[in-house]
Amino acid sequence: MSYDIIIKNGTVFDGAGNIPKKEDIGIKDDEIKKVGNLQNDNADTVIDVSGHYVSPGFIDMTTHSDTHWTIFTQPSQESFIRQGITTILGGNCGVSLAPLVKSGNIEGIEQWVDTSKTNINWQTMEEFLSELEKRSLPLNFGTFVGFNTIHWGVIGRESVIPTNDQINQLKFLLNDSIKNGAFGLTTSFGALNRSSSMDKEIIEIFKIAADNGVITKHHLEDEGKNILPSLSQLLNFARESGAKIHLSHLKALGKTGWSYFRSLFAMIENAKNEGVEITCDFFPYTSTGSNLYMLLPSWIKNRKPNQILEILRSPESKERKGLLDYFK
Repeated sequence: MSYDIIIKNGTVFDGAGNIPKKEDIGIKDDEIKKVGNLQNDNADTVIDVSGHYVSPGFIDMTTHSDTHWTIFTQPSQESFIRQGITTILGGNCGVSLAPLVKSGNIEGIEQWVDTSKTNINWQTMEEFLSELEKRSLPLNFGTFVGFNTIHWGVIGRESVIPTNDQINQLKFLLNDSIKNGAFGLTTSFGALNRSSSMDKEIIEIFKIAADNGVITKHHLEDEGKNILPSLSQLLNFARESGAKIHLSHLKALGKTGWSYFRSLFAMIENAKNEGVEITCDFFPYTSTGSNLYMLLPSWIKNRKPNQILEILRSPESKERKGLLDYFK
């Protein structure tokens, strides 16, 4: 048989968990047609990779190329391609670029990027993905729906008890987005300033993910000294809703959280034994990309931005002293 490309003499990892072995790969019309012995076949291009490994492209589940705007400003996404990453997923840590209820929904990312150079001509998930199709990215791009994004769009940034109508709007936005290509839901409750008044809303939204068979993916509300209560609350949401949960970049942030890590894994194992579908991923390095705001305790994050800054700037205030004691 004649192929467009034959990659020969490589040790092939097939991505299905089978033992890697030396095989050839035949490609025609941009599709892998055969994996096996192709020594008697020919191709327009033959690539001899003797002594090298061949694998499917890697998937990076936790990227911010969308919210850091590089899918628009650096569409070649070369840093991924050079690592063998061929699929990336955006919409992480509670923030996505769709669906947008109003233009202000993505104002939070404007502290990092200049969005004015891109025509934001979409609202729905379908419109957003259609716009990306026109841009011919060199890798596969998928996205989750950011819980924070749709919450801010429908309910706003104040901590209030959502009405049934607002909850129904959120459920519609998530359901419609999943039907049009979203891979699931992500959260970052620490950035959202979650309160118990939101629990009903969260469980109802998680049920939509469960009904659609997609995962919910989470930046834990507190990755420091309160990491165990944060995970416990999330597991309760999973039990109430039946949703699958995935923990993004799981870590104990700061020395105050290190001693809890063994207990964290015990909680995960116990939840799995109970039937909760839970998975996690880890950073391959010892630093973190969290912003300073995420390190603050919940009692100060519930304040308005100008109030937080006032506390931080007042060396004589009891609140600032309490904040310093928190980090000891």
